[in-house]
Amino acid sequence: MNFWDNYWWVILLIFLLILVLLFLLRWYQFHHIDYKWEKKRHFPQWTNSGVITRDNYLLRTNYNFVEDSRCVVIGVHSMGGSKEDFNLAKDFFHKQKISFLSFDQRNWGENGKWKYHSLGTTVSDIEDIINVVIERFPKQKIILLGDSFGSSLVALALKRLDNQVAGAILTNFVTKNWNFKLTASLFFKLAAGLIFYKNILLPITYDPSDLSDRTEYVDAVNERNYRRNNKSFTLLYLMQAKNSTKSVVKNINDTVSPVLVIQSGEDILADYDKVEDNEKKWRKGVTYKFYKKGKHAILNDSHTDAVLKDIEKWISGIKG
Repeated sequence: MNFWDNYWWVILLIFLLILVLLFLLRWYQFHHIDYKWEKKRHFPQWTNSGVITRDNYLLRTNYNFVEDSRCVVIGVHSMGGSKEDFNLAKDFFHKQKISFLSFDQRNWGENGKWKYHSLGTTVSDIEDIINVVIERFPKQKIILLGDSFGSSLVALALKRLDNQVAGAILTNFVTKNWNFKLTASLFFKLAAGLIFYKNILLPITYDPSDLSDRTEYVDAVNERNYRRNNKSFTLLYLMQAKNSTKSVVKNINDTVSPVLVIQSGEDILADYDKVEDNEKKWRKGVTYKFYKKGKHAILNDSHTDAVLKDIEKWISGIKG
C-alpha cells in the first residue's frame, strides 16, 4: 500500500491550510496599507522631466511654476488617469499666478513598469514630490488636489502628511459601490489575482462621454483606453482602492488642515444617498460645495471654469 492511499488526507489538509494562510495574508494586505515596501536609497530629486523618488523611480510631471506664487497645487489623478487630466487646472492657476504640478502615478501615463505593492507607495510618492517642491519653493504652501479616485488618495495622504500640507481639495470622490456580475470565469480570474498577484480585467463598461461633456477629454480617454487597457488591475490594488474610498470621510476627519469637498450633480459614480449622508459628517474646517451641473470629471467639464474660480477663492482664504 503506497503513501497516497494512507495519507492523502494529510496532503490535502496541508494544501487547504496553505490556501487559508495565503487568504489571511491577502486579507491583511487589503486592509493594511504598507508605506515602507519600497527601498529608500536617497533623498528625492528634481529633474525637468520628473521627480526621482527615494527608491529611484522616475515620476513624470507636468507643471507650471510661478516664482512669486503663494502656493503650489499638486494634482493627483484618478484610477487609470494621467497628469494631462489637469491641463485646464494648470492653465487656469497659471493665470492666477499659482504654481501647479501634476504627475503620472506608477505604471500610468509616461511612467515605466513597476510591480504593484501598496497604495502606500503612491502616498510616499506624493510625500517625495512635496519634499522636492518645498526644497525649491520653501515659502510656498502646498495644496493637494484630487480627481475622482485621486481624491481618495489625497485623503489618505493628508492623514499621513497633515503637517506638510496647507490644505486639500477633493473632487467627486467615488461613493457608488463596485458591483459586478460574478461568473465562473470571473471567479477563477479573481482567485488567480488573489493568489498570484495577476492583473485581472473586470467587467467595467462605461462611455467616456458619461464622464465629461468636453470632446477633448472624451477623445483623450478613448485614446488612452485604446493604447493601454486601463481597466486591468491586481486584485490587491482594487481592494485597497475600494477600502480607501470607503474611508475618505474618516481620513479627512482625522486631520486638521482645511479641506474643500466638491461634488457635482451629474456624477455617474456617486451614490447620492451616501453623498447626502457624508455631508452631515464633515468636521469643522471642511468646506462642502455642491454643483447641480457637472459630470464626474468635473475638472474636465464645461463647468470646470466656474469650479476652478471657486477653488481659487478658497485657496485665497487659507490662512498662514
